[in-house]
Amino acid sequence: MSGLERGAGLTLVLGAGGVRGIAHIGVLQGLAARGIRPDALVGVSSGALVAACHAALGWDAARLADSAHRFGPLAALTLALRRPWLSPLARHLSMLPGGARGTWAVDSILDDLKQSDFDTLHHGVSRLGILCLDRLSGEERFFVSGRAEGRPPLLSAVVGSMSLPWIFPQQDVTVDGRRMLLIDGGVRRTLPIELAAASPFSARAILAIDLGVMTGDRERRLDRAARLRARLEGRLRVARPAVGRFGILRMRRGDPGRLLDAGREAITEEIASWCRSFDGVGEAK
Repeated sequence: MSGLERGAGLTLVLGAGGVRGIAHIGVLQGLAARGIRPDALVGVSSGALVAACHAALGWDAARLADSAHRFGPLAALTLALRRPWLSPLARHLSMLPGGARGTWAVDSILDDLKQSDFDTLHHGVSRLGILCLDRLSGEERFFVSGRAEGRPPLLSAVVGSMSLPWIFPQQDVTVDGRRMLLIDGGVRRTLPIELAAASPFSARAILAIDLGVMTGDRERRLDRAARLRARLEGRLRVARPAVGRFGILRMRRGDPGRLLDAGREAITEEIASWCRSFDGVGEAK
């Protein structure tokens, strides 16, 4: 039986959080430092970008961290500036001191993702899932590697998953003859633990990274936490990096380094030991 048939091992769920998503890179650094790597990744919003860069682009934690240090205060505007009618403003901002660094660091990553796909994965990752919301139908769209049904290009899924309604451009795609307008999946779920537990992931262990943003509308049931605990029976850990003092759309100078620190510190020895307890699941070879 293959790894995909029996379900993923350690599945890392990277939640929504805007520029706080840099802390997800620190989490990957903390896991790598302890010899632990995830077998599968689920991402939404900024978590989708980090998941895709690690699994599909093949960037290790060190390279991701180096890219994070290049982000400036304007980094979160990158998606908005991809609108054609804003291109003159984009060119103007790129000429400001630090503007090119702040605006185009993310943009260059998105351009790299054009050459990647859902099914060519790296670092031992067997499956990648990206959560979006389709504005036309109001339904969640969970695009996953290895599935037979159609998917948009990886870049469209990632950008769609990060596209806050009315702020960043939605992704207009057609999949299997069905038109979709993809926007931020965090509108429904900012921490899609349930999707990691269900098929096709069927994760044996789930480490979810909560960046402390407002919960999605499918996460607001008062009994959600109790239901998850009862269903997963010790197979779930939620790590909460200390990012409450950071913004979601705007960064200050030095914030990338502080966010990386917060992510690394969230991977405590207790969490690392828990990850290792699943019969070697997620252990780096």
